[in-house]
Amino acid sequence: MGAHVSQFEELAIMNSFAFIFRVFHSN
Repeated sequence: MGAHVSQFEELAIMNSFAFIFRVFHSN
């Protein structure tokens, strides 16, 4: 029960960060 993140969760987190980054820098 460590702080292990599965590959799918890691990918989803990276995608959400990339999306937020693009939204904030598209203006």
